[in-house]
Amino acid sequence: SFMTNSIIHQYLEPVIEKLVENMENLYLQTFSNQDIEISKFFHSINEITNELARDATTVLLERKDYDLCKNGQLQREGYTLKDYRSRTLTTTYGAVTFMRSYWLDSETKESFIPLDTLFLIPKRKRFDVGIRSDLAQKATMLGSYNKVAQECDFGISPTSIRNFVLEIHDELESREIDFVEKTENCPKTIYVEADEDHIKVRGGKSKFLKLVYVHEGYEEDSSGRRKLRNPWFIAGLYPGRANERLWQKVSNYITTRYGNDVTVIYSSDGGRWLQAGLDWLPNCTQVLDLFHAAQACSKITKGVDNLEWTEDKNPALLCALHGDLTGFQAIVDQSLSREDISDKQKKMIKEQALYIEEHLENLKPYDLGVTPGDSTEGHVSHCLSARCSSRPMTWSQKGIDALIMVRMMCYNGVDILDFRRKELVNTRKKLRNDRLIKLDRRKLKKYKSQNTKYHEALQVKVSTDNPRLQTLIHNI
Repeated sequence: SFMTNSIIHQYLEPVIEKLVENMENLYLQTFSNQDIEISKFFHSINEITNELARDATTVLLERKDYDLCKNGQLQREGYTLKDYRSRTLTTTYGAVTFMRSYWLDSETKESFIPLDTLFLIPKRKRFDVGIRSDLAQKATMLGSYNKVAQECDFGISPTSIRNFVLEIHDELESREIDFVEKTENCPKTIYVEADEDHIKVRGGKSKFLKLVYVHEGYEEDSSGRRKLRNPWFIAGLYPGRANERLWQKVSNYITTRYGNDVTVIYSSDGGRWLQAGLDWLPNCTQVLDLFHAAQACSKITKGVDNLEWTEDKNPALLCALHGDLTGFQAIVDQSLSREDISDKQKKMIKEQALYIEEHLENLKPYDLGVTPGDSTEGHVSHCLSARCSSRPMTWSQKGIDALIMVRMMCYNGVDILDFRRKELVNTRKKLRNDRLIKLDRRKLKKYKSQNTKYHEALQVKVSTDNPRLQTLIHNI
């Protein structure tokens, strides 16, 4: 409205005048200096606009606080103005300081700050939710907590950034499935691939950091490289019995997005924790991933002469892929019969040969053209190792689970900030409803108190005149 625009203009007029003055000074400084460098000019413009944003935010927040208090509604609800207190929040454009009113509930003596409730400004937090979400995602995707803290223009500790990651983990931990939408064009076949990384945890122990991802096959990008079609990543430690919870999440994702009629091609190296997935995946065909099969065959044929290689492929691997157990065993025997072989090498060759023979059925899908292959090693390196184990690092279970979950949410394309803002809106609705319920209870209590007083007065008045009327009033 015209009145609102006039009020806003009145409050922002000093801010606008300051902006014009700063821009004039910048213009004069720029053109009086012939050696001005363009990046310095951009930096100066950025500083001016950030200052404008801080000043405007302060003015508008303080104006809104005034509007919340001026109509007497808070006094009617039983609140008493106690004080005005300042608050500083760090935003994307710097630290903003503003004053807001501080009220006390006359009945419960609880504090109430209308502006903080309206904008859901959290207690004892000096960083805006956008800053907290942005720094947490940078720490999980781009580098260490310390590195992200050093690159900030404002002072912040690595521990604070770690706390931001833990904060998001606590909010999203049981809500991952909420981001999954049922696909309209459901494919007949989907692919599940799984493997693990090895990380150090406190106490000097090494643990599996598990990765499972579901996708609809491979496609080529503009550069000709293969990439996953519609992938979804799930990762974490999930030690011991918690492994069942990991596969339950995978199963819930598949059921929610694709239903129960889809066929699953499951590729892994056949480890113990990976075998548990067979109980959770519907209509599943298990495949031994090609990397570990090739690795085992390479160890078997190492040092063996006079083997015929076809298209630069290991002959033992070719026999295994085609289901030629006789040819595979002949190569193993040839390797074991070498004169220069040690007992340790014989033991290793027998272990690798047993590994291939146990999974011979799981290599048939390659010969039948059922599976397009896998990319587990590349994704373990990119999704897990790049952040968690490529450099000397030691983790706590809580810290690694939080970081890797937020990292996977970023890979899954989840807009974490948008989700947190929606959650804040829901929180505001709940706070508003709680406040209305509290107000209704006060009104009801006041009404009952007044009604009892009038009832007692009326009862005293009629008691001497008409006992039958007194009985009627009591029944009413």
